[in-house]
Amino acid sequence: MRGTMMATLLTVLMYLLPNGSPMAAARVSILISDLHFGLGKEAAGHWHPYEDFRWPNALAGFLQALSSEYGDNIDLVIAGDFLELWQTPTDIPCGSGSADAGCTVDEVTRLAARISKAHAHELSLLGNFARRGDNRLYVIPGNHDAALLVPQVWQQVYPGFGDTQDRVQLVTDGIWQSADKHVVAEHGHQIGSDVNSFENWPSVTSRGSDGTRFMVRPWGERFVQQLFNAEERAYPMIDNLSPETAGARYRMQERGWLGTLADTARFIAFNIFETSLTQKADALGSQDPGQDSFSRKAAERAGHQLFLLSLPAHDPLRELIEGGDEQQIAMRKQLDTLVTQLSDDDLSTLCRTAARQSNGNPCVDSLGALLTNTLVPQLSIFRSHLANRQRELGGFDIFVYGHTHLWEHPWKVTNVSGKVRSVTVVNTGAFQRLVDDAGFVKIARDKSISPSQALKQLSVENLQPCYGVVVVDHSAATVRARLRLWQMQEGEGPGVFREPGVSDCPNNRPVK
Repeated sequence: MRGTMMATLLTVLMYLLPNGSPMAAARVSILISDLHFGLGKEAAGHWHPYEDFRWPNALAGFLQALSSEYGDNIDLVIAGDFLELWQTPTDIPCGSGSADAGCTVDEVTRLAARISKAHAHELSLLGNFARRGDNRLYVIPGNHDAALLVPQVWQQVYPGFGDTQDRVQLVTDGIWQSADKHVVAEHGHQIGSDVNSFENWPSVTSRGSDGTRFMVRPWGERFVQQLFNAEERAYPMIDNLSPETAGARYRMQERGWLGTLADTARFIAFNIFETSLTQKADALGSQDPGQDSFSRKAAERAGHQLFLLSLPAHDPLRELIEGGDEQQIAMRKQLDTLVTQLSDDDLSTLCRTAARQSNGNPCVDSLGALLTNTLVPQLSIFRSHLANRQRELGGFDIFVYGHTHLWEHPWKVTNVSGKVRSVTVVNTGAFQRLVDDAGFVKIARDKSISPSQALKQLSVENLQPCYGVVVVDHSAATVRARLRLWQMQEGEGPGVFREPGVSDCPNNRPVK
């Protein structure tokens, strides 16, 4: 009798738990991003220059290790840029003639079909994982694969997973939330004034005058197509540096600016904003300062000097601004104009970056004043973004994003929406091989070559096989996020989970 009562009690408890499973309390969320599945191999058998994901064995080992370590009760979330739909082959030109329109929907559908064929094995691996136990796979569109939000494009990809019985889901609003509501994830391109953001996200298409449907093209996509697509055969590492702007800087050092004067000026600003985001870790968790002195009039008066003050002494972009030749003079005038066009938030970020580099505040009417905390604008950007998400989704404890290709240890944003409750923020990094700027400069120095020469001579195979992963175990009383690295060579033995910062995976440094 007692055994029957116990069995009945267990049955009742089973249905009280989320997902109707006695193991639901132990569910694990695994979040990765930025795989950038691309065009695969060319007819001769060599990897296409645009292809960044050349690591099927590492993916297979990773998926098996997840089952071994965490069981098969996993929500695997790909937090954006699963596919590379911004780098197109020559036979899919995507030449609309408009700065704001990219591929037609028909063109990007053809591209998605080709990528799905090139990565059929990897899609099958992910589908097999989704079928195991009680696993699920969620795909969040990012800026590079925003076209997945178009049903006919997703239909080129989805069959590659096999018969998963709805265990593979596209997150059609771009925001994933765990079943217990503790975790929210998105790609990250919609945070702040990102040059890759979509004005009406998740609406990503527009119609031409003749009714043709086009993909909306952010400025960041246009710049990627002008720079990376045209240059990657000569500079195979150009988009494997993080932040992404680093490779472009070294290319410009060798060959000058690309595109229009206005494009290059905007790139210089984007580079400063992106670099500022990567330097926030410690100060973001600190208390807010008092009201800072900030004068837009003083900032506009400083003009191009804000950019020079924001760039380190040996940054190659300085060569585009300093000096007396005609192009440099024109660039300074363009930057003077750009300062007047920046939003208050972006101009404040630029001023703080300049203050951090120069130990003074160029954006106040009285000279020499110091800003009390040069990193607070980034905290404000995240606090504002998280407050918006909480209004939409209710309270949550962990926010995960990717996009920057730079993993971050978890850090806290306090007083979101004016409440004491904090949100832990963590960046997945990228599930591909990358190198940070400092590591890239070091290997160039070790080889006695310049960074621009290293950009030509190194390939992605030279980089450490370390891939960023965020793990959230939902079984604990307090749900916590943990950053881990999956390390596995393509043809050598099993892989292993490592802790960020270990000597052979120090923030994606290269192999010598």
